[in-house]
Amino acid sequence: MRAARGAAWLAAASLIVIGRWLTPTSAGAQATPAPLLIVDLDAVRARLGSDDPHQREGAHNALLELDEQALDAVAARVVALASRRPTADELTVALADIRRATGSRRADDRVDIESGVLPALAVRRDAAMISACESVLLWRALERIGSTRAYRLIADVVALDGSPWEQETQRLLERAGPRLGPMLIAVRNHPNATVRRWSRQGTASLGFDQPGRAVQQRAVAEDATLLSDTLRSWGAVHQLDAMRVIASYVGSEHGEVRDAARSALASYGRNAIWIVREQLALVSGTEVDPHWGSERALQALLDAHDEARLAPVRAELASGLAALTHGNLDAMGAHFGRVLLRAPELAHRDQMAIGYARLGAARREAHDLAGAERAYRRALLLGGSSPEAVPWRDALRGVQADSELARGVADVHLYRQIAARYPEDRFASEVLSRLSGERAAEERHRKRVAAAWAALSMFLAAVALLVGRRRPAARATPHTSAPTEDAASARFDDTSPGSLDAAA
Repeated sequence: MRAARGAAWLAAASLIVIGRWLTPTSAGAQATPAPLLIVDLDAVRARLGSDDPHQREGAHNALLELDEQALDAVAARVVALASRRPTADELTVALADIRRATGSRRADDRVDIESGVLPALAVRRDAAMISACESVLLWRALERIGSTRAYRLIADVVALDGSPWEQETQRLLERAGPRLGPMLIAVRNHPNATVRRWSRQGTASLGFDQPGRAVQQRAVAEDATLLSDTLRSWGAVHQLDAMRVIASYVGSEHGEVRDAARSALASYGRNAIWIVREQLALVSGTEVDPHWGSERALQALLDAHDEARLAPVRAELASGLAALTHGNLDAMGAHFGRVLLRAPELAHRDQMAIGYARLGAARREAHDLAGAERAYRRALLLGGSSPEAVPWRDALRGVQADSELARGVADVHLYRQIAARYPEDRFASEVLSRLSGERAAEERHRKRVAAAWAALSMFLAAVALLVGRRRPAARATPHTSAPTEDAASARFDDTSPGSLDAAA
């Protein structure tokens, strides 16, 4: 009965918890929505102005936790905000109140105003304050994402109001440093005067107004994504003094940088013809036909760079194919590895895939399961769409099953599938044979143990039966038989009072 009552109470409590979880948060209950599920940023703004402090905190956290996947929604939100902005004076006062809520008493204090959003909203929640707080939170979410596109959206937030954000633009410049460079280059012609001024001052302080100096910075030179974004930004605004720097990267060994430089240089069109001809002459060592247009000259420059860059790679590929032909799989793997490192897009991928599949089989034969798995994975990466990829994929599964078996986990079903599909696969056959032998030995051992227990049980039963028979026979001895010496002595040794009286 007690168990039934306990189960009933537990069920009721579970229903209450589930109901509260499914029911929208009521006043006084803390709201913690998952940011990835928020698609209506206008509803989040409404919660920022709620009288419930927990609703405000939930909206605050949801905006701060937006990620890269939310950039499209943020971009649309910024466009929507432009239609209902407070005046510049109202926004300036609201930002000052947020700053004071952090404890700052000076406009030039190096403070993080995001920490003052919730305290400021606790004091007043008019339209100007809510707009300022929403913009601050969107700004900080974009800053935490940290991509060039996210920074570009920050510039759009600044453009909503202009001068009230000037102090915050300087703070962001100090926090982000060179990572802000590509965005500042891209907004140099922005329609908003505050954004253009920020671009001019920021690129000068970071050294991005001088292309040669910018690419020599350690932060830029060691970050391929930052360098690529910088090259694309120069191409987007057609910065003329950057063309020669951009052209120097069209033959880069790094694919991301090379693609960015080629795209940026092509965006200059005819304006880049002289730089392209100059670079082509340096690479090819011959005079360039003066009748070539900008597109043909650019293509010739790219082909010349590719020829120079890929010449040693093609030599490695030829050596690898020759090693494959002669069965030297180790040498083949070394050559192909260098090819994939420098030019993974090179042709002959199908032949390389066949070579890696053979290498995987050899590694498995040598019981190098890790090497076999790497080789089969490369074979599938290079030729996964070919008809020959089916046995490679099954072989990879077999190698993975071998690794699991070495750890004591046997996938018998998989081995049976492989053995049925590929009767020539000796690995699956050997494993199944070994596993069946081990099972047969275990069965024989189990039967021996059972037989031993049965024999022991029978022996104990026989002993018990014999002992039980002897005890009743002793009790059935007739009293009329002649008394023994022990019985006579026992008779005269009786010293009880009754016995003495009888004797007298």
